[in-house]
Amino acid sequence: YLGACGDRDGAILIVGTGFAGLAVVNGERINVSGWGADIADEGSGMMIGRNAIRRSLWALEDMAPMTPLAEEVLARFDNQAQNAVEWASQATPGDYGTFSPAVFAHAENRDALAVPILEEAARDVTRAVARLLEVGAPKVAMIGGVFPEILPWLAPPYRAVCVEPESDAADGAILMAKQAFTRQERE
Repeated sequence: YLGACGDRDGAILIVGTGFAGLAVVNGERINVSGWGADIADEGSGMMIGRNAIRRSLWALEDMAPMTPLAEEVLARFDNQAQNAVEWASQATPGDYGTFSPAVFAHAENRDALAVPILEEAARDVTRAVARLLEVGAPKVAMIGGVFPEILPWLAPPYRAVCVEPESDAADGAILMAKQAFTRQERE
């Protein structure tokens, strides 16, 4: 947080393989999501990838259209649902996240499976941005590899408040150390 916002009120939203938000307003920390892949990670690369697999399996069973995205995803499992099930039994969030670049690529061509996946992810990210603003954060620093990709899918008012981090984690650690040193001097 300190690297992204300095020592001022603000918020970070991490949208990468996982998903978590944090606002600091008047010294109070407010968390948004970040409960892990099993019950959260909405809008993340993991969730985008998981939804790509799920909807591609629907296409395999004629419950959704067979699109270029579905064909690409299913090819990774030799077009066998059982292979996907076996893979999923040992897959990590990062493994699921490897499917998200294909979703973004196919969405550029308005793929009928990719577009709804990204629309859902954008709603999830928007919900988190809205909450961070609601608690008083003036801007939301974007962190994570998925954030730049999902940003164009957000409604314009929410895109406008999403900014690049002021600095990086190393600068945040330096600021944290300076704050600790200053506190010690006062004691």
